[in-house]
Amino acid sequence: MIAEEEARKKVLEKIQVRASRRVSLSHALNCFAAEDYFSSLPLPNFDNSAMDGYAVVAGTCGAGKRLRVIGEQPAGLDRQLHVSPGEAIRIFTGAPSNARRRDSRWLGDRHKC
Repeated sequence: MIAEEEARKKVLEKIQVRASRRVSLSHALNCFAAEDYFSSLPLPNFDNSAMDGYAVVAGTCGAGKRLRVIGEQPAGLDRQLHVSPGEAIRIFTGAPSNARRRDSRWLGDRHKC
């Protein structure tokens, strides 16, 4: 086994700097940008979930309470799902949502908070 610094040196010795070039998007597979690009707009343009979790009605998800999972909210697409007491909606990272993750686990088709 070699030391981290020695490994880094060996890797850097093998790197060959290449000139940047312009390619069409259809030919950009396996390429990377030669400079940083930043959006002038906030993207996505909605509040989104920072992690996977469940949307529930506040105050109806007590300790040990079982909730029926009625649907899933994927990233980027607002499915306009509505949750009622006793229900939960699975929220994926990037989904339009303000749901916070809670300590929970699956029990068949239900979710235990």
